[in-house]
Amino acid sequence: MGLTELFSSDKEWFWRLLRFMTYLISPAGMRNKITILIYHQVLSVDEPVREDCITRDEFDQQMAIISKVFHVISIDQALAYLDQGKIPPRSVVITFDDGYANNYYEALPVLKKYDLPATLYVVGSAVQGGELWNDTVYELIHSAEPEEIDLNVFGMGKQRITDSAVRHTVSDQLITKFKTLPPDEQNKAIRQLRKIIGCSELDKRNMLTAEELVKLSEEPRMTIGSHTMWHPMLSYIGITDAENDVKRGKEYIEEIIKKPIEHFAYPYGKYGKHFHAEHLNMIAALGFKSAVTTNWGSVNKDSSRYFLQRFTPWDKNPIKFFLRICLNYNK
Repeated sequence: MGLTELFSSDKEWFWRLLRFMTYLISPAGMRNKITILIYHQVLSVDEPVREDCITRDEFDQQMAIISKVFHVISIDQALAYLDQGKIPPRSVVITFDDGYANNYYEALPVLKKYDLPATLYVVGSAVQGGELWNDTVYELIHSAEPEEIDLNVFGMGKQRITDSAVRHTVSDQLITKFKTLPPDEQNKAIRQLRKIIGCSELDKRNMLTAEELVKLSEEPRMTIGSHTMWHPMLSYIGITDAENDVKRGKEYIEEIIKKPIEHFAYPYGKYGKHFHAEHLNMIAALGFKSAVTTNWGSVNKDSSRYFLQRFTPWDKNPIKFFLRICLNYNK
């Protein structure tokens, strides 16, 4: 039996060995660290152009490894352990960004299978409208019937979108351009794109409905957090607009689930590029207990509760997945 096969086996001696190895990297105590994992979509089938997605089977394999080797804790448990300075060995927190419907239909059954807690950071407007704006751009370009579209209004000239790879590239370029726009200008740009392509609306909903969000919030091992109302890049809008957006996103989700929202995820999430120190202070003033970034690294007792680093487990190979999590404890 090869090493890859062992990661799919029930050989208890193998899992004990991995737990021992990982304990040496992440022992209990004041100097220990917590790795916070970021996920977005969990798909029923693979979509190669969706680079930030994972299939349900792949997610199941990863959660099997996580459950057998690591100590999975909720975001609230993580904060309590950080305050106490007594962090369990091999600690991991599982998080999801944005609020995709497949988090409910594909990810939740796997989490329940292994009895794992997780936190879901939800974009308010995505629940309200059924789509996240960047997915709208992606779907519009990939569903466009003309093989050539005129994107001069966006400074991109005429684009021939003759195959999936080209459509993916054009989608990425448009998303990059739209990212820095305030929400009202972003919405205007997407309306222009719809007009160019000749599509008034898309025929599918990717995001959680309010009813699905309520059901998720009722799961005892699931924590719901906020990811703003409109998913703006906070560093590109004024601090007053940023505060209003964050506050509205928090209040909107609270209105739906009838529970306080105490945890936050910065849109895009890179410190110094997508948000700054003033935004950390703003999040604290709005009553959140924590805020997570997309800056790679682990978390220790000295970490700011409003600057919790995370890690994206992109490896499909189980050996690489395991090793990369182990390496993250040293960051």
